[in-house]
Amino acid sequence: MKAYDVLLSGKEIGRVYLDLYSRPAKYKHTAMFNVRTPKRLADGRMQLPMAALECNFPSPGAEPALLPHDDVVTFFHEFGHVLHQIFSRTELASYAGTATVRDFVEAPSQVFQEWPWSREVLDVFAKHYKTGEEDPRRSLRRTHALTLLRPRHRPPNDSCFFRCSIKSSTRGPLDSTAPSCSKSSRNNWIRSPT
Repeated sequence: MKAYDVLLSGKEIGRVYLDLYSRPAKYKHTAMFNVRTPKRLADGRMQLPMAALECNFPSPGAEPALLPHDDVVTFFHEFGHVLHQIFSRTELASYAGTATVRDFVEAPSQVFQEWPWSREVLDVFAKHYKTGEEDPRRSLRRTHALTLLRPRHRPPNDSCFFRCSIKSSTRGPLDSTAPSCSKSSRNNWIRSPT
């Protein structure tokens, strides 16, 4: 495990623990865990957040540890949760980072998980480890298009909850004109594939 202090303009804003490699008796999935929640302390200072990212990647040895693209997407998704935790600034710990309403908790990570499909990001790491040859654009675009057709990390109603949250937050939580996420409103946004 390695610890990294996160700095913004030279000022520490949090700490991230990365536990990337598989070992016996370790948690078997990739996940972000909140270590310490940000909150305003009694003396007015902010308690800095800490987050741990647990992965089960193969350890590098004589040969490099190679990751399938799906694992990279999952890493980016979970790292989105880490960023959500680290950049959170609230008065109360009960509303910080991923301790948010269920309809918003996945939004930052779902945005971040799209980055490993970007050509600029892929150009940094998506190369054959011996030859340096890049994966052809066409196959990556086709793969990404197919992944958009199947559910990945989100329950089917999350897009509705996210839209309701955005609309509600722009109007205020007690505004009676804010949309509800009733079954009828979900059906207006979510279409089942035929």
